[in-house]
Amino acid sequence: GVCLVAHPSFLPDTVVQKAIDLGIDGLEIIHPSHSGSQNKKYSDWADKLRLLKSGGSDFHGGMKNDEDNLGKFYIPDTFYISLKNKCTGMKDIRSAE
Repeated sequence: GVCLVAHPSFLPDTVVQKAIDLGIDGLEIIHPSHSGSQNKKYSDWADKLRLLKSGGSDFHGGMKNDEDNLGKFYIPDTFYISLKNKCTGMKDIRSAE
């Protein structure tokens, strides 16, 4: 499995950095509450530190804005492939960059 910080914008950067220092695998980059600049900030941070990236609509069912957000937030294939490879022990595609 992998350990990711979900919606890091809800946390102070110092807390996210502490999680990174403790060895998390990645950050949620794409989230309905993130602005475009926040998506870029967390994506750049993940790139710099070679962390996995995730994201999505944060659909849980029965919660406010769930239906509005479902299907509106996507991750690039590279996010999925890196996560899958990490979980299956395959070579991470990020190492080729």
